[in-house]
Amino acid sequence: MMKILSFAAFIAFAILVTASVTLYTLPFLVLAIYLAMSIITFITYALDKSAAINGRWRTKESTLHLFALAGGWPGALLAQQTLRHKSSKQSFINVLWFTVVLNVGGFIWLHSADGNSFLNSYAHTANIELIHLVDNISLPDFVQIWLWKINYYFKS
Repeated sequence: MMKILSFAAFIAFAILVTASVTLYTLPFLVLAIYLAMSIITFITYALDKSAAINGRWRTKESTLHLFALAGGWPGALLAQQTLRHKSSKQSFINVLWFTVVLNVGGFIWLHSADGNSFLNSYAHTANIELIHLVDNISLPDFVQIWLWKINYYFKS
């Protein structure tokens, strides 16, 4: 039952975000943030699952919840069901679903007049800052850091 609910929530939200961006109700930045945070969260769950299997240092549950709260909850739900990680601890599941409810509430608020005003005043600034951030990061350094992390967690 939980698996069906998780996949249904994931698919429904993906459709809603895509429709909101396609119909110009929300800026593309919203979709980009949800997508990026979901990917990061899924990878974090995978690394934590590997660490659990190999007896290595684990990611704190609060970190996993923070990523979910920051927009990565679709990736968290997908990882939880596909990787079978953090799927039996009821207290963890309850907090995760609380982050889902908070995010969906925030997503709905973004469609309101206040939310739209917020987006109009901050989205443009955020887009410019993101472009500057990406320009300042050396891609080879960024890739090297992630390759090192992946190698560390998946090393036999």
